[in-house]
Amino acid sequence: MNESLTLLPGFNPDAVRGVVLEPTDDMQVYAVPDRGLEVLDVLVGGRPVMYRNPAGHRSRLSYNPVGLGPVRSIEAFFTGGLENAGAPEGPLPLHGTFSQTPACRWQRTATGGVRGTIDCRIMVAGPCLVVERSVEPLHGARAFRVIDDIRATVGGQYMWLYHPNFPVTEGTRFVSSERLVVPRPDGIAEKAMDTYHTFDRVGAGQTRWPPSSDSAAAVAQENFETCYVMTVEPDDRGDVRAALVAPDGSSAAYVKYNVGHLRECQRAFQFWKNPRDAVSGLEVGSTFLGWSYAASHGLLCSIATGETHHYEIEVGFLTSIAEVDALLAAMPKVGHPVIKTMSRDELAACYRG
Repeated sequence: MNESLTLLPGFNPDAVRGVVLEPTDDMQVYAVPDRGLEVLDVLVGGRPVMYRNPAGHRSRLSYNPVGLGPVRSIEAFFTGGLENAGAPEGPLPLHGTFSQTPACRWQRTATGGVRGTIDCRIMVAGPCLVVERSVEPLHGARAFRVIDDIRATVGGQYMWLYHPNFPVTEGTRFVSSERLVVPRPDGIAEKAMDTYHTFDRVGAGQTRWPPSSDSAAAVAQENFETCYVMTVEPDDRGDVRAALVAPDGSSAAYVKYNVGHLRECQRAFQFWKNPRDAVSGLEVGSTFLGWSYAASHGLLCSIATGETHHYEIEVGFLTSIAEVDALLAAMPKVGHPVIKTMSRDELAACYRG
């Protein structure tokens, strides 16, 4: 493709360049061909509305799979897979390598988006998967949609996790139609179960792993990340909406997806809170507990040779109380959710919806 690419704004030590999509006159979406057409920055009115990693925009050439190196590459819209989608396990890197794989034969679409092929075939280990990705602006709305078709030239198993990340402030609220909320069984999230839907102590504390003690006070003081697995009620069309709403209700970021586009083993919603770094992830797809857990609990996606799996997810931003109210009104009313702890084995059932 000969179209010139645009340098991403903000701290950009690797001089990362992307294709600019413009759903509205005041919104720019930067999709980066060198990194699987991931959306690595979004501006509304000149202001970033998705997470900017303090390490800056990183190219795939800076990727270092050792230890926690991959967290430097997690930016605005991050896709985990097609290998491990959780913490590092053996040779599998944190959240997989899809985001570090370049798109080939990318081109503009007739609607002002971008489409390309991300070839993820692996010698010997398999499976051999090719992802056809489109990033499309939703014209007239401050939103974009990522559309993926995963095609198997050699079948096998894979993991696939959408991990869009958003900045949060003190008092930001998580809102969805969750019926069941389960803290990640790590001894940390369960200490903040009753306040899972609000953000406080944003930017405070000094995260340690493991925490200096297992007391609730120590966990709160050190402000480690917390994660929750949820069973969420779709509307009559099968659509699920989840949002991060500003304290005064005047703005929000949201994700929207249809449960019919997910495999049965991917139908839980996953909520990542990281107040220490002022960021939250609204996650859709495979379990964040990793490949070994998924393999032992029947939670890997299986795909046959010649088969294609289709996925779609919408990410959008609202800038008025009326827009926020309309989004919340579209969510099914489910009453107070059940909040409970589960063992790692019990938690597997949540992923099947």
